[in-house]
Amino acid sequence: MNFVFKILTFISSIISYFERKVITKNIKKDDLVLDVGSGDKPFWRADVIVDKYLKDNQQRHSGSMLYDKKKIFIEGDVENLPFKDKVFDFVFCSHLLEHVENPDKAISE
Repeated sequence: MNFVFKILTFISSIISYFERKVITKNIKKDDLVLDVGSGDKPFWRADVIVDKYLKDNQQRHSGSMLYDKKKIFIEGDVENLPFKDKVFDFVFCSHLLEHVENPDKAISE
């Protein structure tokens, strides 16, 4: 059973990888991209990454955040982001709403 789980996890990772690549078709080279609540796998095209728990790895599948020195990491809450409106050209947020207290507020933010 453990082997089947590993295979399914691997297939899911591949699908997720290609989904993230396809999404970037509409992102221009100079667009400013925000990733909110990326967990342990930040969106590769993101310039800025916001996560509620940058130092707490309890919720991360791989056990730790993957840091990239080319990106800006900010600790923040999706329900109250620390940015003015219309700062980013594209915002990526995936598998996050099941972790927030007020999904409606997170979506409107």
